[in-house]
Amino acid sequence: MDNNKKIKILIVDDDPISGLLSEATIHIYSRDFEILRFELPQEALDYLGQLSSDDWPKLIFLDVEMPLLSGWQILDQLGSKISSQGQNTMINMLTSSISQENRVQFDARGEVSLYLNKPLNTRVLDTVIENYNLSFHPEIMIESSNAQV
Repeated sequence: MDNNKKIKILIVDDDPISGLLSEATIHIYSRDFEILRFELPQEALDYLGQLSSDDWPKLIFLDVEMPLLSGWQILDQLGSKISSQGQNTMINMLTSSISQENRVQFDARGEVSLYLNKPLNTRVLDTVIENYNLSFHPEIMIESSNAQV
């Protein structure tokens, strides 16, 4: 990792507790992440709209079901910005819903990398990090000398 360059992560979740839990989980996982969290989807859209492609987050965790704008509507509004400025951004949908309709929508959308169940946890982060081959310095270390597999 560059000396002071952190991997930028954006969390958009209207539930303040869920968003804070996701943020805390990411911070526990590693301090090599710069986390930006929005509870209002429009604020996240405004923020992304003013960024250059070099400043876009590497990862976005987007809540699927929010009352003002759904995660899918946010993606629709971002539209071509994702392919032009956010082409190196991995968009992950977070949900607590068991809606089959959301799953079908995920399968039909090419701009979404992973469809994840809430709450975000370190096991899920392992999957995300492996999936994207991100390099960072994890804070979580497991002592393996006495571990049994």
